Amino acid sequence: MHGDDWICRGNPETQKAIWFNLQNGVLIGAVTLNQGREIRPIRKWIQSGKTFNAKLLTDEDIALKSL
Repeated sequence: MHGDDWICRGNPETQKAIWFNLQNGVLIGAVTLNQGREIRPIRKWIQSGKTFNAKLLTDEDIALKSL
């Protein structure tokens, strides 16, 4: 994936994280580590070309489904 930015939500050292690939703020890809239940909304966002603020995606106090 060739986006502008890769950002991480979570802590890879605890074996629980999601990496988001953004291009001009648009989510174009993601990789999850032990976060299988988060795949469904992420796939929908990628397909729809949803734009995100990187700070919101990485804030674990905000539920992904609320974005």
